[in-house]
Amino acid sequence: MKHKKKLRFTPSNDSTQSDYNPYKNRHLPNPTNDVESLAHILKGILGTGMVALPEGFCYAGGAMAIIYSFLNGILCTMGMHILIYGFYNVCCFYHLPVVTYTNAMKLGMQLGPEKISRYNEILAKITDFFIVFYQCGVICIYILFVSVTLQRVTNNVLDKEIPLGFYMLIMVIPCMLINSLKDLNILVPFSYLSLSITCFVVYLIFYYCLRDGLPDYKTTRHYYSDIKKLPMFFGTTVYSFTSVPVVVSVENNMKNPQNFHKIYNLGVGFIIILYLNLGFFSYWRWGDDLQSAVNLNFPQNELLAKLGNYGYALAIFISIGLNGIIPVQLLLKTSVIKEFKDSGHPILWEYVLRIGIIVVCFFMAITIPLIGELISLLGAIALSNLAFIFPGILDLSCRYKTGYGRFKFWVIIDSLLIIWGAFGLLSGIYVNIKEISMKISFKN
Repeated sequence: MKHKKKLRFTPSNDSTQSDYNPYKNRHLPNPTNDVESLAHILKGILGTGMVALPEGFCYAGGAMAIIYSFLNGILCTMGMHILIYGFYNVCCFYHLPVVTYTNAMKLGMQLGPEKISRYNEILAKITDFFIVFYQCGVICIYILFVSVTLQRVTNNVLDKEIPLGFYMLIMVIPCMLINSLKDLNILVPFSYLSLSITCFVVYLIFYYCLRDGLPDYKTTRHYYSDIKKLPMFFGTTVYSFTSVPVVVSVENNMKNPQNFHKIYNLGVGFIIILYLNLGFFSYWRWGDDLQSAVNLNFPQNELLAKLGNYGYALAIFISIGLNGIIPVQLLLKTSVIKEFKDSGHPILWEYVLRIGIIVVCFFMAITIPLIGELISLLGAIALSNLAFIFPGILDLSCRYKTGYGRFKFWVIIDSLLIIWGAFGLLSGIYVNIKEISMKISFKN
């Protein structure tokens, strides 16, 4: 049995004051300009989180939801900026033009204290796990969202009560086919179509919110709600305001990566304002009657609502193919899967992996057919780590040799980010599992 040597990078001797500029040494075949990068960020973040966030207002109440959403949006943005800055530092230290999230954690940890740096390989594997878990969770939510939307609209059209399981069953083969596409350029025109449909659905949400007037807010809605359900809102907001793998991919493929921070601020600023308005007016209009996805509150007997729901289901379905490539690429690099890939039938095993991911995601969706709770749980488990805890750890390691600034400023900032992520992780898991168990028990 052949043992392969592990590649270990070492920092350059002048790493603390390196003149190496990774952006000037990054040569990409098809880089994206600033406008295209902004479009990719918007397309990556605008998704099921947009229609799921309004239900979160029921958990928190109108005023608290706005404050909490804005705070989480700011902290998510800060976490992503710190993460990308950590990538830049790792590239400078090791003279690399570009680095992945996993390699950034692996190499960045080597720059920290020796007691911590020895665990860099383990942390790299954990990072891979959370990225794969997050992407599979997103696919699971997409499958469930499309199935539920088809059920609501089609049952109304046919005037029959067809169970959700039937719609999930007819989704299996199409999902396997779209996740088997190796050339994602085929989906590029459809991704722009999905963005157009998303804009149309945004219009429909405001249209149905305001068409028949709004009830008196003071007497029918809550400014504050049960604080015990606030952790559920944490996961929903984090899921809605960021998509870590998409953001990392966009930054790595930019023609002018030095402009990333401005572009990201512009994109996320627009999304926060849009989502807060969507959530607030949806809650004002439907209150505690809000469904797990606000588009399910549309009047099902109107043609415009049916077109919007069918169109949005198509847009989310297209996104399954775009999201499926990330776990496939990461799993193909792991030792176990790589052995199968090197067995003489690499293409066969790759398609087995692609189909296997869909099977696992369907199993998750069938086991927990609750869109809102799944979104909140995924945000709490995966994004608490990827958007808060890991960026804080990476930044602390990268600044270990260069200093943390006056009054240990960056120690304070990174520590607060890690604590916030840990709070969201632990409280979110507890509250969401409790809520899921209660709802599943009630259905049974």
